[in-house]
Amino acid sequence: MKRFSELYRRGQNVLHGTITLELIALTGMRVNQLDGIAFDLDLRYAQTTDGQLILLPSHLIKTLQKHPPIPTAQEAQTALTQIGTDEAELHEYLATALWKSSEDGRIILDVISTQAVVLPLEFTYPFSILPRLDPADQQAFEQAHLTLDFAVRTLLHVDDGGGLLGKLLEGRFIFLVVSTGVSGINLIHNLVMGRLLSPAEYGQLTFFITLNLIVGLLPSAIQTVSAKFGAMYSARLQTDEQDKLYRYATRYSWVVGLVIALAVGGLAPYLTTAFRIQSVMLFVPIALALPFFVATGIDRGTLQGKESYYWLAGAYLAEGIVRFVVSVILGWLLLSTGRALDGAVWALGQSLLATWFVAWLPLRQHRQTHTLPSPNRAQQDEWMSLLGFVALALVGQALITNSDFLLVKSFFGAVESGLYAAVSVMGRIIYFSTLPLTILMVPLIARQHALGKPTRLLFVATIGLGAVLCSTLIIIASLFARPLISLLYGEAYVEGASILPLYTIAASLFVMTNLIVTFRVSLGEGKESWMPLVAGLLQVGGIILFHETLLQVVWVQIAVMSVLLAGVLWRSTR
Repeated sequence: MKRFSELYRRGQNVLHGTITLELIALTGMRVNQLDGIAFDLDLRYAQTTDGQLILLPSHLIKTLQKHPPIPTAQEAQTALTQIGTDEAELHEYLATALWKSSEDGRIILDVISTQAVVLPLEFTYPFSILPRLDPADQQAFEQAHLTLDFAVRTLLHVDDGGGLLGKLLEGRFIFLVVSTGVSGINLIHNLVMGRLLSPAEYGQLTFFITLNLIVGLLPSAIQTVSAKFGAMYSARLQTDEQDKLYRYATRYSWVVGLVIALAVGGLAPYLTTAFRIQSVMLFVPIALALPFFVATGIDRGTLQGKESYYWLAGAYLAEGIVRFVVSVILGWLLLSTGRALDGAVWALGQSLLATWFVAWLPLRQHRQTHTLPSPNRAQQDEWMSLLGFVALALVGQALITNSDFLLVKSFFGAVESGLYAAVSVMGRIIYFSTLPLTILMVPLIARQHALGKPTRLLFVATIGLGAVLCSTLIIIASLFARPLISLLYGEAYVEGASILPLYTIAASLFVMTNLIVTFRVSLGEGKESWMPLVAGLLQVGGIILFHETLLQVVWVQIAVMSVLLAGVLWRSTR
């Protein structure tokens, strides 16, 4: 808060100024309570002569340990006068910080630019419960401290830009804008490649993009888990635990990434034959980039948990821009030699390196925490348990979103596979458009849950936005399927227009399911994560049995996704 920052700097030049500001502004105490107050820094509270409990935030405890002399009430009042403030103004700052640091307040500030009415400090949690708060009630006492610590961090370290401009510069808003832009870049990339390549070549490029999505299950799972626990540790100010998680996950990510790269390289000859790829050498750029891509999961997840949305947006933007620009340049340069597909696949590999590098840059300091002990067994089990739940859900997601194309590539000819690839890319706009919702939802809900606050409002808002997006895209696909495909891909792909509306419905059903599962995972619950996996297996079996036409393949997906959504809703509401 800009005004408080000015007061804080001014207090550093006044005798007892800084310590007085912290005592009054960070604890909500009154000046006259300083005389005779008793501090217990180990238990993190103080008690006035009349028996009133005062919570001591972590920042104030560190200050008191460094500067133990406590000013008297008269000295404190003199200091406040010299600084140009009083206890009423300081209490208002703290009440505002408590509101702004709450999830309800942060969501409101992300959407509107006006300041909501802030209740007086004595009516704001945790000060509203101080008269009946008992240090012996560890859960309630710890919860009150977590809330106060988070508000104090907001008060001390965040300058409010104010007005609409300040809200536009909020990291979350920027991330939403950039994520939407990256989805647009990916769509344009597919459209340009669809025109640059023949349908048969475009089908092969889509295979490598699909392979990338399948391998990306692991970094996606790591990202979700590190974001969930990172947000929890951040809310509780447990920086050491956050660093332990980062070191532990980074070490194993690189090992697993190397194993996957070797596996893809070894299986390349068999995949070339099974999926009718024109050259085994096309697997080389993907295999080389895979270790970096897997390691990206922990970096992105850490940024997500810390809510470092500028860097996170930069990582996604780097991947999209490099893929598009390098694909177009290499594809155009190699077009006359008949090697445009090679250029597009090499660009895909380069984009994986780009996103890793940008996500890694702001996290280099984590590698300087060698003195930290290794995570204990209980922590590892907790992380790996949630990773298992997330991995199950993502494997199911991969089967649902990618098995249809791989089976079509295997059962149908090159031209029909290319047509289906074009339709699937357009249908997957729904996935891309709702991706920012899931990325923002995980740390928001995890932080809210860690602080013991209700999450129902976040759930309703997320599902509501997802439903609006899905409904809009279904209507557009139903009304303008043929002109859209003709405009974006060209007349060679128009035959696929008949299946686009139904494919969009199938994709929407799964997107709504995925939002519910992601919400549950954000709470640390994974009991529904097996259901997408079962649905994915059912989809594979259904397409194997029913694939006389491309339309039949899509109907199988709609049937399976309808059952999956109903099952997840039933299971979750229980």
